[in-house]
Amino acid sequence: MSIEASGVRSVRAAMLFLAVLTIGVYGNSLINGFVWDDEFIIVSDPAVRDLSRAAALMLSPDVVKPYYRPINRASYLLDYRLFGMRPAGFHAVNVLIHLLNVLLFYLLGLRFFRARAPAVLAASLFAVHPVNAEAVNFLSARNTLLSLFFVLSSILVFHQGLTKGSLVRLVFSGLLWFLGLLSKEPAALAIVVLAAMVFAVPD
Repeated sequence: MSIEASGVRSVRAAMLFLAVLTIGVYGNSLINGFVWDDEFIIVSDPAVRDLSRAAALMLSPDVVKPYYRPINRASYLLDYRLFGMRPAGFHAVNVLIHLLNVLLFYLLGLRFFRARAPAVLAASLFAVHPVNAEAVNFLSARNTLLSLFFVLSSILVFHQGLTKGSLVRLVFSGLLWFLGLLSKEPAALAIVVLAAMVFAVPD
């Protein structure tokens, strides 16, 4: 087996381990129902059950004003189309988004640490850290998961754009960052990270 093939296999093995770890920790959330803010943000909001109102949903403020997080609200509409108002489906989507964030965290770790062990360790800690418990288990907090997903994707693509000199990737990174901003406002802070990378990432 070549060194390159061995490296690909070890990365896949690490990603499988991270997937098992993440699902093992948060898989039990699938038996949870709708609680607290879920009731009026999701269950009682007709906009998340009517596909014909999708355009209005994307252009209107959230149920909790003055927030404007259309990507998050659109995700609830998609959930409803797939699962009806069964909470297990909504929770499964939250776990899936968190898993994708863990894997993106790992891929970023590979690029910045340039070693597999610290990347796996950092991603493992992120996967199980209790700071994520509310965002994963509380459906109304999905905006945090979505915002992080787009921010991590933006940073990864931006890094690729810088190292490969690809204007297309840099522009796409900007689009991902904007989608993160449409998920939750703290994504705006990622612009500081992206600006720092311009000076920190070698040509």
